[in-house]
Amino acid sequence: MNSLYIDKETYTPFIHFNTTNNHFQISGESSSEDSNNFYNPVLNWLDNYLATDRRSIKFDIYISYYNTHSSQVVFQILDKMNTHALKNHVTVEVNWHVGILDVDMKEDGEDFKEDFQALKFSIRETQEA
Repeated sequence: MNSLYIDKETYTPFIHFNTTNNHFQISGESSSEDSNNFYNPVLNWLDNYLATDRRSIKFDIYISYYNTHSSQVVFQILDKMNTHALKNHVTVEVNWHVGILDVDMKEDGEDFKEDFQALKFSIRETQEA
């Protein structure tokens, strides 16, 4: 299956799910008014990929801001990763990158870490997320 690559735009993040090395990345802002239109193909791609690939995944998330719907989609993505880890007995390493002053995104990361126990979840503070 081909890698998924979506360029960053004003209200949507950069997405690169590299199938060669199983390194997935989402970065940028996610505040589109029509986030269903943006994320549905991503979720469909992920479902198809995870149905056929049983390798470990490294997932870096650098989201500087997201709206409510986008946060729900991130939850769905992490839920799929959690299921993948449990079902296939593989490691899914999630690095949640947050700005050192971004308390809200850090709290969201802590909540996700608690919700998805099968993920090897790290919160990494950086100068900028």
